This record gives sequence, C-alpha cells and structure tokens, in this order.
Amino acid sequence: SLNAGLRKANRGLRDAGLATLETKGEELMQEESPASELDSAAVAARLAEEVRARSAAVSDRISKAKATTGNDSAMREEIASIAAGMVALTALNEGPSSPIRDLLPEDAGNEEGERVSLAQRAATILSQPG
Repeated sequence: SLNAGLRKANRGLRDAGLATLETKGEELMQEESPASELDSAAVAARLAEEVRARSAAVSDRISKAKATTGNDSAMREEIASIAAGMVALTALNEGPSSPIRDLLPEDAGNEEGERVSLAQRAATILSQPG
C-alpha cells in the first residue's frame, strides 16, 4: 500500500539520519474507501499533490546532503517511489485506455530480496483504491 511504502521510506530516511516524510490522516482514511466511491479526478489530484510534495522534500534533502554519501539507499528508494507515483499519475490522467497500463505487470509482487522495478511500483500504486 502507499502508506506502507511511505513507512518504509520514512524508516530508511530515519536510519540514514534524514528528516522523515509526514503522512496525512486523510490519506489513511481515503485508502480505506472503496475505489467505486472515489472520483478518479480527485484521486489524480491527490496523487499529484503528494508526488509534488515528496519531490520537493527529496530535492531539499539532496541539496542539504551533498556532502554525505551514506544516505544513498534511502534517497534512491524515495526517488524510485516518486517516479512510480508520476507513472501512476500519468496513467490515471490518461484514463483506462492509457498505454501505460499495458506496459505494467499484472502481478505487482516480487520475490523476497529482489529489487522492485519502476513498473512494479507503479502497478502497485494503480491497484490501490483511492
């Protein structure tokens, strides 16, 4: 889930000594709502705002952390998550006929310890209600 991804990214950032991302209570409530009740434009707008905020936060942390190299894995994880959010947002904005959806895997799962691809991350985001 998106919140699980944020928790994982926060854990990595915290372990790396960087500031963590704030999650909003409304995101938790929206994630529990069935997709049929949510307007796709509202979902896209929320995702766009979230991606913008996370991107700005990472950009700020990158500029502050240029002198240190020990934070690379947490930073890479967050950047990969933001990129997947952008792919998912584009697919949402293009609608059900988006060619992006054809490029994403049906099963977003991966083997234990295997690197999660951008396509898998985007498919996971798109499979979540709201």
